[in-house]
Amino acid sequence: MEPPLPGYRQFDLTDPYELRAGPFWFHPSTLRSAFKAEGHHCNSQGIVHGGCLMSFADFSLFVTALKHTFDSTGVPYVTVSFNIDFIASARQGAVIEASGMVEKVSAGADLIFLNSRIMQGTKTIAVFRSVVKAVRPKL
Repeated sequence: MEPPLPGYRQFDLTDPYELRAGPFWFHPSTLRSAFKAEGHHCNSQGIVHGGCLMSFADFSLFVTALKHTFDSTGVPYVTVSFNIDFIASARQGAVIEASGMVEKVSAGADLIFLNSRIMQGTKTIAVFRSVVKAVRPKL
């Protein structure tokens, strides 16, 4: 599999769902995520399915928060809150990217609050807000 843009790669430990839904990619320097919309990403009108965009958005959260989550800390995180607003559509063949920012990390780094957007070039496809939570072993 070739990445949709130069410099993008996949995580060493891949998630089986994300492999099937994607493949999704990330850029380790810019912390942007990307995928190329193919037929299996689209609905019957040839428009990228909202569920696909939501799965991609969830993947991109963990790219945005990479410096605070498992790859940096060894602590796994899960999504506990997710809101998305669809603004425009994308079609098969489009390269779709996501980028965002960490708004806040709670004391103890148990919660991470993020704001992000999904783009096709300069066109905003969706904006989303999320919270991810550390999953620590119970003592």
